[in-house]
Amino acid sequence: MRHAEAEDGERLDPTRGLTDTGKRQAKMMGQWLNRQADRPELVVESNMRRSIQTAKRVAKRLDVYRLRTYAIDPDGEPRKALKTLKRLTEDNVVTSVLAVTHGPLVEQISAYLTGSDPDQIKFAHGAIAYFGDDGRVRWFVTPEIVARDAGEADEVTADALGVAEAALAMAVGSI
Repeated sequence: MRHAEAEDGERLDPTRGLTDTGKRQAKMMGQWLNRQADRPELVVESNMRRSIQTAKRVAKRLDVYRLRTYAIDPDGEPRKALKTLKRLTEDNVVTSVLAVTHGPLVEQISAYLTGSDPDQIKFAHGAIAYFGDDGRVRWFVTPEIVARDAGEADEVTADALGVAEAALAMAVGSI
């Protein structure tokens, strides 16, 4: 999972927190995850405030505990992050872990697992990908999809609304 929408600032600033929209996104995604059959048994957060705030809200909805590691900080390395997550899974005797990390690391991990080009993968804030034991993507969901399906359109980020409005304008202009 990429952390929910954060305040503007430097990519490696550990003090950047979530926006109000980001806080609602994290809560909503946790509620959605709680309704899934293969829900996480452990939430792992980076050392950045925005990841911690996201993980706290998600873990609360899942009623699971959280752990913290530098391995999933924004400048982390995909193989090291995956090795650390595997170790945490084994050490805590769980089968499913949600890592709340950052771009570009989340895209790099996904590319590593799928053999894809990381430049071709984009995680929106709050997006979650579920990988099976074989490294294949089982599903991918964004806050925009969850909000639409839950009738919670106010959870959609301003960026996503801007993209949707631009697409609509282009579609109307081509008619």
